[in-house]
Amino acid sequence: MAGYTFAMSMLPYWLVNKMIPMRVSRRSERIGLDVSQHGESYNFADAEDVDDHGKMNY
Repeated sequence: MAGYTFAMSMLPYWLVNKMIPMRVSRRSERIGLDVSQHGESYNFADAEDVDDHGKMNY
């Protein structure tokens, strides 16, 4: 039963992952998902890296 459940769960995951990758790039992980995926930053220590429009400069 566990093998069947695993196979029936893995199949849709595999199909979706082929169409829309579920893993972000290493660069996105390194700079943080809030910044890379949503453009949000909560690190106030890097405030000098923010331009006039509130975007982070890298």
